[in-house]
Amino acid sequence: KIAVVDTNAHCIKVFHSETGEFEYSFGRGRTLGCQNFLYPYRISVVPNRNDELVVIQRHPRPQIHIFSCKGELIRRFGQHLEKPRALTVDQSHRILVIESQVQKLHIFSYDGQILSVFYLNKQLQFPTSICSNNYEIFILDNHLHKIKVFSYNGQLIREIKESNYITYPTNIKLNNKGQLITIDNHQGLNITVYDEYEQKKRLGAYTARICHSQILDVAIQPNQNILHLASKDYRVYTYQLPL
Repeated sequence: KIAVVDTNAHCIKVFHSETGEFEYSFGRGRTLGCQNFLYPYRISVVPNRNDELVVIQRHPRPQIHIFSCKGELIRRFGQHLEKPRALTVDQSHRILVIESQVQKLHIFSYDGQILSVFYLNKQLQFPTSICSNNYEIFILDNHLHKIKVFSYNGQLIREIKESNYITYPTNIKLNNKGQLITIDNHQGLNITVYDEYEQKKRLGAYTARICHSQILDVAIQPNQNILHLASKDYRVYTYQLPL
């Protein structure tokens, strides 16, 4: 399935991954156990639990919701968040949230306990996306035009920057091979792929002629090199990555 956050409609919409056919939605007053589900912003599927979803709500009160794939509320927490921008769930089911403007990295346990909070205002300017391979955390910074790699102790390990390929990046993902994929929509859709070994070697850079008005979020299909892209024109685009 493809689960899409529809922010202004206050709901999650679920589509068939191959045909794009709409199947069902939850939210907008129909969410079981969660009547105040408003302005959801980002979503992540829980690894090895494809029937559970983690969602960031930004307004009017930032918090994190965990739902079953049918929309039943499992738990919510994180009411102390200020400006949550992106999230990911690692293989150990830790929930990582990066905040813009205040530049904080939060690490939660799956039951909602705060494991760590790191202030990264000296390392980041405008983080837009986050992913993890379970021992390193990759944060994409749109204004610095680079990827910054942190340990789970909040220490900066290294940076990935290629001025010819990473200009104004919007999204970052790891596929099931451990390859790092960055998305850039500056003067066309640019996709850059790095190898699975410390993500230092660039395997390829690909450009589509389409320049989307604004890329809102990206998902990688687990067992194939299929990229789903949600754009500001209210559509989901699907790309085959030549890997």
